[in-house]
Amino acid sequence: MLRWWGPRDGERDFTTPVCEMDFRPGGSYRICIRSPDGKDYWQRGEYREIVPAERLVFSFAWDTPGEPLRETLVTVRFADHGPNRTLLTFRQAPFDSAQSRDGHRVGWDQCLDRLAAHLAQRETS
Repeated sequence: MLRWWGPRDGERDFTTPVCEMDFRPGGSYRICIRSPDGKDYWQRGEYREIVPAERLVFSFAWDTPGEPLRETLVTVRFADHGPNRTLLTFRQAPFDSAQSRDGHRVGWDQCLDRLAAHLAQRETS
């Protein structure tokens, strides 16, 4: 995750200087992503369901000092899609606004693009 977690800012990737995970149902996570200009953004949540090769469900909230936590639920489903291929279905809800939803969509798209690039690089190494 340290190599691909987080969005992009133009042509530059965010980094992940902190990633604490207790990867089990009921376990929590806490992650810091750092923008290319050095600003830290903290996120946290709890793993609700972990079904290997099928489903991952976890809560997600930005942990910003002085602001209330606005928790969403993320469900990621995995389906075999042929040799060495997996179909990933991603859902996150509820959102306070369309703007928040759209911002998360852009961020997750970039994060998943970074994951795909990381996996492709590993295949060629």
